[in-house]
Amino acid sequence: IRIVPEATCFKCEIVYEKEIVKNENLKIENKISIDLGVNNLATMYSNVDEKSFIVNGRPLKSINQFYNKKLAKLHSFAENKSSKRIKNFTKRRNNKVKDYVHKASRWIINYCKDHKIGHLIIGKNDGWKQKSKMSKKVNQHFIGIPFEMLINQLIYKAEDVGII
Repeated sequence: IRIVPEATCFKCEIVYEKEIVKNENLKIENKISIDLGVNNLATMYSNVDEKSFIVNGRPLKSINQFYNKKLAKLHSFAENKSSKRIKNFTKRRNNKVKDYVHKASRWIINYCKDHKIGHLIIGKNDGWKQKSKMSKKVNQHFIGIPFEMLINQLIYKAEDVGII
């Protein structure tokens, strides 16, 4: 058990080791590629049935837009730019984002299992958020989306079911 202090509370995490299962139903030659984005959180193409499909990114964009708007208003009231109210509001936003990312990654992995896809390919550029030269508005949308969290969840959920 690991106890992690957070802004407004303590979080208890249970850490355990689990064996990676080799799933015999999955076929390595069946692949799915994922391209990450803002309006479309994940755009996917599968060579199994040659279909493409999209995981909507607009709910995350909306959560971040409301968060940035409300945070600016709360900062105008706070003297030292931090308060218990701001910390609680940030915690709620982070929980909503984690929930959406968990659901999106679970949906992608379930699709892979249902279609016997054994290989998952994710497009990622190192330093893409640090070196972005977009307008202030577009940059605000892009920076607020936790692509790394989505990638890490896809990796651990894929390994859990035997997808490479």
